[in-house]
Amino acid sequence: MPTHIKWPHIDQFHNVRSRVLHNEDLKKKSITYKAKIKLHGTNSAIQINPNTNTVIAQSRNNILGFSNDNVGFASWVNSVKTQLLEVITKWCRSNVIIYGEWIGEGIQNGVAACKIGTKYFCVFAVEAFNEYEDLNDETKERFLFVEPKFLEKFIKGIPNTKVIPWFTTEDGNDYTFSVTEDDWEVKTSVLQDNLNQINSFVEQIDKHDPWIEKEFGIVGPGEGLVFYPFSEKNGCIQTYFLNREDFSNLAFKAKGNTHKTVSKKTPASLDPEKVSSAHEYAELVCTPARLEQGVREVCGGEMIFEKKFIGSFLKWINEDLSRETRDELAVSKVEAKMCLNAAMTFARNWYIEKIGAVD
Repeated sequence: MPTHIKWPHIDQFHNVRSRVLHNEDLKKKSITYKAKIKLHGTNSAIQINPNTNTVIAQSRNNILGFSNDNVGFASWVNSVKTQLLEVITKWCRSNVIIYGEWIGEGIQNGVAACKIGTKYFCVFAVEAFNEYEDLNDETKERFLFVEPKFLEKFIKGIPNTKVIPWFTTEDGNDYTFSVTEDDWEVKTSVLQDNLNQINSFVEQIDKHDPWIEKEFGIVGPGEGLVFYPFSEKNGCIQTYFLNREDFSNLAFKAKGNTHKTVSKKTPASLDPEKVSSAHEYAELVCTPARLEQGVREVCGGEMIFEKKFIGSFLKWINEDLSRETRDELAVSKVEAKMCLNAAMTFARNWYIEKIGAVD
């Protein structure tokens, strides 16, 4: 039975800052960030073992196959299986997993990426590992290859694939910003200026995704940015690969207003939003983006509203909120249990209303 290798969860900036302030080792690191456009599709990956000629498709949470496909991703992987093996075996004998976003018509709605007639697998990272490695061993150091020029090697000649490049400013240079120990602790004006710049970029992407227009000629809204953390060593920044643990601890996402899963004032902020009531918390965190994501997660990427899925939907929402809004719950003036109960009621009522609309 193949092992599912999950793409690391990515938090928001205030979650990362809270984590750093409680970890002396992280706080002492000087971090430089680079960004990639966050595409609004479905998180997908391909496991490739050149030694056994095995190619496996997976979604964020499951190994995929014909009986449990995710909006056609497994079928597409099967159609290019031979080509994938040929590309990998030319220069690599290690097992690899290629991470990306599966985008195109019928996968999401409301963004430029969903208007692409043909579905595409857009790659943002690759991980190499030994065939006999314990992939659940979090203590083992593992690395993510993230440099776009290097990632091109893994999909060269494969149809319906793209590599997501580094996000660039108007002058054509990769956008970067750095965070020092003082920035984390004191909340310096330099850090706030950087976040203001990020929020401006994300607001622009929320109206117009520049990469989708450049690659596919389609004009429309995007989702946001994902920021990749690089530690400085001897004054140099290595952007070729990332320690997976550092990525998990320090990477963050910033989504535009349309795709926010927490109704914050800005996409990237120093501190979590504070609420004074359970009802206010429910309205803050039960955004359409989060609720729709929950539906797709339990329905194989589809927007299906049926009574038999209510339990799975609410379980996913509860687990997602417990993880993603832990900082909001920590600063709330109301008991966390009451907040989550209010959110469950909100989500349940929303889902039942959708069932009624479908019926």
